[in-house]
Amino acid sequence: MITCCNDGTRPVIFKIERTVALMDAYLEQNGYVNDINRERLHHEIYMSDARRVAPERWKTVIRHPIKKA
Repeated sequence: MITCCNDGTRPVIFKIERTVALMDAYLEQNGYVNDINRERLHHEIYMSDARRVAPERWKTVIRHPIKKA
């Protein structure tokens, strides 16, 4: 499983898309591929309370299952 956190400085959707692209590039460079399927899913863990924190300050942990290429 690879885990990556966003940095709270860009619009949320852009951050997640950009973070996933960076994760994919890292996987490719290091001989791994995503292993997302029916049993192994993408997860997002929200570290910030959306009721108290402005969207541009939200922290999210993105987790993807991986396997060797």
